[in-house]
Amino acid sequence: MKKPTDDIFKKIEEEIARQGGTIGSLDELNKIARQVSDDHNESPHPDFEGLSPLQMYYIVNDPASEQIVGFRDVADTQIVSELPMVRTTEIILNHIDPAKGLKLTATGKLPRKVVGEIYSTGLFKSEYERILPPKVINEDDFIPAGMGHLLLRVAGFVRVSKNKMIYTRKGKGAMEDPVELFSGLYRAFAYRFNKAWFDYYESEEIGNVGFSFVIYLLSRYGDEIRSSDFYAEKYFKAFPMLPILTERFPNPNESCFEVRVFSHGLYLFGLVDKIVTKSEGYTRDYNYRRSEAFENIFALKL
Repeated sequence: MKKPTDDIFKKIEEEIARQGGTIGSLDELNKIARQVSDDHNESPHPDFEGLSPLQMYYIVNDPASEQIVGFRDVADTQIVSELPMVRTTEIILNHIDPAKGLKLTATGKLPRKVVGEIYSTGLFKSEYERILPPKVINEDDFIPAGMGHLLLRVAGFVRVSKNKMIYTRKGKGAMEDPVELFSGLYRAFAYRFNKAWFDYYESEEIGNVGFSFVIYLLSRYGDEIRSSDFYAEKYFKAFPMLPILTERFPNPNESCFEVRVFSHGLYLFGLVDKIVTKSEGYTRDYNYRRSEAFENIFALKL
């Protein structure tokens, strides 16, 4: 595989040739090298869908700076308050007694009553009713509840002491402000949460590397209904260093991408609409487009 430095060296040679083929001093060579390197880093790269290597650096290594894509200055509170992960975590927070906290199960999970209340909202029912019994048993059976539980912890909205969930000062503030609650949950998921938590694919990198690049792609292409493979192709082209999975079923890399980024990610947050394109027994295929909430929340900052 050709390395990025190969392109830079070639361009340095071309610039030297353009200037007559000779260099008078080391300082002159360094000056040419710096200019060629700067031009390379700040120019759109064909594999990055219009982003430069420098912009992709921020996507991968400093996504929390939100220099490429981030939240709008003002979001519609009503739209945000209706997002499924916001409503899910509000249910959990509302079950925490200010004085006694919320007693978890012996294995540290949410009580069945709380999980059942989340399930009964119907926010995720159509996705899970095909595989769950009428009565939800615990959060291990219902990923949205487990996701909400974990993200509240990762975001610092709750802490656990003596097997009781207690909301923090930060959590108290989020209970009164759905935008603050959402932004904390999303940033926890996008920047810190291990997206491999709810699946059994052999590699953890897919979905965790460059997640914000998918938000960038949805900002550009998400106005139309498209398959997850459309985004997976661009994602793996931008990150060719990611491993090739060996699971024994068709297209494991694309399947892993769809599960971690869309099904167990953006869909649970209400940031993409999920459209059934094929249904056979327990198997369904989906296409996606960015939701109204996505457009209300995110903005490109190029």
